[in-house]
Amino acid sequence: MGVAVMRHARPCMIRNASILLVLLAAGCGGSHIPGGDVEPPGGAHVATFFGRSGGGAAGWSAQYVSVRRAADAFNPDVGWVFELSHVGEVCLAWADAKTLELTIPSTGEVRLELAAVDGISVDLRSSVYSEKIGEQCKGTHLVLGTPHGS
Repeated sequence: MGVAVMRHARPCMIRNASILLVLLAAGCGGSHIPGGDVEPPGGAHVATFFGRSGGGAAGWSAQYVSVRRAADAFNPDVGWVFELSHVGEVCLAWADAKTLELTIPSTGEVRLELAAVDGISVDLRSSVYSEKIGEQCKGTHLVLGTPHGS
């Protein structure tokens, strides 16, 4: 009788272990860190600075600038125009309704850069020293973790 119980318990243990692995993997998907939004003149689009991190002890983090139509809800998985690394703050400025300018600290690294999205041209400006980015910003100075910028 003890053998019969073990045979029935083994599939349950395997199923429960599989469910646990799926839940653990889902928990490492990353979290969204707000930075802030900036609208151009006319307000047809919105540029958003945000970060994502995850992965537990071995962790990862990346920072993004995305552009979307003002009527669309924010979605951290779409609309990226820049993927950045080592960037906790940026300066975003709309030169006009169709041109977004991004300035990052000198310590930052650009992993992905698109020239245009949805008719908006995006332009990476020269980096500045990280301790002076707020002072030199001609647009909106945004800092991760402060959803309305600084």
